[in-house]
Amino acid sequence: MSSQGPNGFEVREQQGGSASLDFNYRVVAKRKDIPGPRLEKVKLPEPIKELVKPEVPKPAELPEAPEPHTPSR
Repeated sequence: MSSQGPNGFEVREQQGGSASLDFNYRVVAKRKDIPGPRLEKVKLPEPIKELVKPEVPKPAELPEAPEPHTPSR
């Protein structure tokens, strides 16, 4: 069971265990008082743009689904 509140949290080992493992955690957050700079937009050269485009087959090019197999009794 664990509990948490605005000032902290509690972690307990499950199933009444008695392990001797360490417990570590890391808090990661964005600061409200410092705006994070965004990365610059990158313009890709034309040949690379063509490589990144996904090729989606047209409906007419899709293979037909095989007939479902029905086991005989």
